[in-house]
Amino acid sequence: MQAITLATRAGTAARYRTQAAALAESKLNEIVATSGWTGANLSGEFGDVAPGFRWQATVQPWENDDTSSSIQQIDLQVIWAGNHGDESVTMSTLAYDRTASTASQ
Repeated sequence: MQAITLATRAGTAARYRTQAAALAESKLNEIVATSGWTGANLSGEFGDVAPGFRWQATVQPWENDDTSSSIQQIDLQVIWAGNHGDESVTMSTLAYDRTASTASQ
């Protein structure tokens, strides 16, 4: 019986992690496509689409960028309540900041 309980928990955890990864990819694509990463609102919830999941993003200059910070690294974290506290998945991408490159010219 204990093995069945463990297998069920592992399956549930994998399902949440897979759902969180899909949500992170979708939100990250949306943020990049709309240049939403340059705005002030870098956190939120998924609402009815995925109740219990929330997201937050951080933006910082890419460490390997030697073009005066025109490339930004966006890290998006999806968080949900797990059995032992909050759990999360983080996805990252790079985005070219056109405003930084035109401001420096």
